[in-house]
Amino acid sequence: MTWLSTARLVTFVTTILFSIIVMALSAALIVQTEPNFYWKFSALALGTGLLTVITIVPIFIIDMLRKGTFFSYIAVEIVWLKVLWVLWLSSASYAAWTDAQITSVAPEESTCNFSIFGECIPPYMAFNIQSELLLPDVDGASLRLGCGEIKAIKAFSFLSWILRNSSSCVTQVSDRIAT
Repeated sequence: MTWLSTARLVTFVTTILFSIIVMALSAALIVQTEPNFYWKFSALALGTGLLTVITIVPIFIIDMLRKGTFFSYIAVEIVWLKVLWVLWLSSASYAAWTDAQITSVAPEESTCNFSIFGECIPPYMAFNIQSELLLPDVDGASLRLGCGEIKAIKAFSFLSWILRNSSSCVTQVSDRIAT
């Protein structure tokens, strides 16, 4: 195995792992808030992670088992990696935007404060917005859990985007060198 195929294997496996993590966190966030509303970024992240796992695994397995198939073409792989690159960037940026909209920026507070219509709601008042947001816990624990999930979805989405970007660039450059 050359260093390029080893790097490709590592980026594919890491992307699949990050995709599974993002899918699990997004699904948990959707289930936690779904009876009345859900954050749209979590649906986008769930779909992006699912699409990544559904396509990257067969592309890699088919490429290892058979040479010369449609999935083995560099052009197909580069185009698909760029599509996943855009989806991961969209998921990460939408999660970052949502995180910026709902969390406080105060560095001295370690809890997640939620803002509704621009007003910052302190954690001790989180139970007051439970009826408006219709979230399950009265003490605000689900709000703080949701905040951690949002940050984790954002982080793993950005990491997946970086991996897809670097992988597609390396594939494109190695194709140019080979021809």
